[in-house]
Amino acid sequence: MEYFKPLILNTYLDAVELRRIRNKEKKIVGFLDVAEQNLEMLFIHPEYRGKGIGKLLLDYSIDNLNVSEVDVNEDNEQAVGFY
Repeated sequence: MEYFKPLILNTYLDAVELRRIRNKEKKIVGFLDVAEQNLEMLFIHPEYRGKGIGKLLLDYSIDNLNVSEVDVNEDNEQAVGFY
């Protein structure tokens, strides 16, 4: 972790558009990142799944970040079903 932390903070995050969504208590409950019109990641806290947050972030990425592609791990059945 210590090896990767500076790479993520100083290199990887510069290459993506990161967006997050917070709850009323200002805690992050979901986020996505986009690189070159590709949705690289979309994560929703388990307690907030099924409440429309994933769809909200996905729609935002399409409408505002010009996302046109997504790669989904075929072993992640929940993600495959979502997309």
